Amino acid sequence: MNVNVRDEWARAISMFRSQQVNISDKKTLYYWAHSMRVIRHIDKRLNKGVSDFDKIVIDSVYNTIYGGTDVDDMESDDKDMSDNNQEVEDDVSQVIIPVKSSKFLGDDYTIVFCEAQLLSQNLNQTELIRYGSGRLLDDVLTFIFEKNNCKNNRKLILIGDPYSLTYGKSTDSAICLETLAVKNPNLPIYHYRDGISHNVDYGKDLLRTLLASSIQEQYFNNLHYDFNSNLINIERNALEPLLAEWFSEPFSQDPINAALFYKNDDCYLTNLWIKKHCLKNGVELAKGDLLIMNNNVTIPTDLPVEDPIKIYNGMYLTLLDIVGHEDKTIQIRTKGGKVNVSLVFTKIRVKCISIESTPEKELFMLDNYFKGDELTKNEQIAYRVYCNELLRNKIKNNKQSFRNTPYYRNMLDSDDYKKLSDNERQAIEELINNIGVEKSQQKEVHTTSKARNMLRTYRQKWEMYIRKQIIDTDPYLNAAWLSYGWAITVHKSLGVYFNNIWLKGNQTANSGVSNESYFRWLYSGITSAYGTVRLSSPQYISPMMNCQIDDIDDNRDYTGGFYIVFSEEVFFNDEMIALNLPNIHLNTKVLLQKITKEISGIGYSLNIVLIKREYLTIAEYKSCKNVLIRILIDNKGKKDKYAVSNVRIDCGINEDSKKLNYIIHRCASNEWPKDFRGSLYGSWKNELLQNDIEMALIKCQDWHDTIMLFDDKDETVYAEVWYNSDGFITKIKILSKESTEVFNHFNDIILKQRDYAK
Repeated sequence: MNVNVRDEWARAISMFRSQQVNISDKKTLYYWAHSMRVIRHIDKRLNKGVSDFDKIVIDSVYNTIYGGTDVDDMESDDKDMSDNNQEVEDDVSQVIIPVKSSKFLGDDYTIVFCEAQLLSQNLNQTELIRYGSGRLLDDVLTFIFEKNNCKNNRKLILIGDPYSLTYGKSTDSAICLETLAVKNPNLPIYHYRDGISHNVDYGKDLLRTLLASSIQEQYFNNLHYDFNSNLINIERNALEPLLAEWFSEPFSQDPINAALFYKNDDCYLTNLWIKKHCLKNGVELAKGDLLIMNNNVTIPTDLPVEDPIKIYNGMYLTLLDIVGHEDKTIQIRTKGGKVNVSLVFTKIRVKCISIESTPEKELFMLDNYFKGDELTKNEQIAYRVYCNELLRNKIKNNKQSFRNTPYYRNMLDSDDYKKLSDNERQAIEELINNIGVEKSQQKEVHTTSKARNMLRTYRQKWEMYIRKQIIDTDPYLNAAWLSYGWAITVHKSLGVYFNNIWLKGNQTANSGVSNESYFRWLYSGITSAYGTVRLSSPQYISPMMNCQIDDIDDNRDYTGGFYIVFSEEVFFNDEMIALNLPNIHLNTKVLLQKITKEISGIGYSLNIVLIKREYLTIAEYKSCKNVLIRILIDNKGKKDKYAVSNVRIDCGINEDSKKLNYIIHRCASNEWPKDFRGSLYGSWKNELLQNDIEMALIKCQDWHDTIMLFDDKDETVYAEVWYNSDGFITKIKILSKESTEVFNHFNDIILKQRDYAK
């Protein structure tokens, strides 16, 4: 849960491995993380003040496992990639970057995956590129363990936050044990999780603990806040000067403060407000704007000897100038006919402030995305059609012959090719001669499907490689998908940390909050701040928020009896052991011990215990004044666990009768339930005690309990408490009401807790 603890684990593994192996073997331990922007934040934490020799080098999982060249790694598509007569929706073939072979790794390699909650099997792909299967977790496991190869001794250590959001559903995350077990049924999985520390008593850390506990227990019925110096409830009038303080100047390095939301629409409106009132540069894209990447792009350098600059999803740019605009009209086919769609590209000059010493660069941005933070369905199709046409033309104009590529040589060296007949090999050469030739001028070739499929596989791999090269270098295919960067969504901030944040607690007008999704979202939002969280529109939840109270107008006797079962883990004192009561049921015996201890305080001691019949036990007590009283305890049968069903006192006219009844009521109570009701009933009891009122749980049944409230005047109130599986009290039904005063105190507590969330 705590990022510092996770970092300590990462360091400890490195230190342990360095002590176990020779220096030359140090590289049998590798550290990975989800993306470059996450790596930058982990690197700052892990390697702060560390010598170059002891630094932990963290690699991007994408750069490490993708980019394979083996044909077996390639996921082929059987359709002819030069065929232009496809439906619009199928007009673009994705570039599939295959998973590399891990054969070069030794059998004893260990991979440590930091912030592993971000490693997910959720499908992730763009219009143009898919990495491997599109499911990162699946590809990582395939790469390391070679499709469940149990013979190698490789290890994958996942260090992550189990309460954070991930990409997709929480069950998609690599730190979901059930998911890992399904993915790797033959591989042993060892698990360690720090318990949730409850040694926090205020502010942001208390809120995180509450949220984490709710996620772990799967009850989302309680959300409250202890506002203090690191968790501030901020109002609208305080927000404006705060944003002005944070965002009034252009940035030369990554922002240390952020505004976080659930909806992109809220981000967009807030960003426009910041532009207008803080930077004061209007509502249109302008110099000084802070932009954030929503895709990966490659910017070629001016010199061929220099590596291109890669800017990754989540990195920040400062806008220096707007160079120009280009509008491209694309005609697409829809069910309603042909439609013209405009794609607008804006050429901008920027500086990537997330990478040190990055020069100013020009690139294209896609305006359609920028103005809506997503593309419409028609825009998606138009973008695919445009990119596909661009790719086709560039591939067609590529002067490199297939025979001059390593893919052709790999085909010739393959075992399958060597098994072909001479005629099949000759046919493949004739098919290669037809590449790039107009269909009317192509030579007709007759051969087997085996030969055609082999050529198609290697040729597609070659064309995919060319596609990737074009996508990485073409300014339009490589256009940046940008949005303003002052206000971003919590999902966008995953894996990134800021000094201070403002978080809007209300996701949408009609969104629910009593669910795991909201609790993980709120937890992830407040966790992204090292320092102060300023929370606006906090959402409150109480297990009583929808509770109905059914009162009665008249008093009536309670006739429902008791159902009291005690834990078997009870230690009996010497007095009870000396009585040697083997025929008394456990629940009766425990209750006798409790009553005996309590009434000794008013001068009564146990004299004798009589078993009258199987379901009735009588205990006789004598006071120091030789006054005899009898306590009768009824119990149920075996199928009801011999539960205590009634307790009554026979004391005649006795000045201690009220005290005795008070003690018996207090002893005749079930233990608090282990679920959400335990803490709730405990809070009721503590508040009632402030008014000298006791509370006992006399029955626990499916979906409702029976409680008894009583004071030292021997006046009682009986009530049924109805609850549901989501952890909410739905109804409190008053069964008997001897005391209006006792009822009023209880009613005040219920109303206060019910109205807390409103």
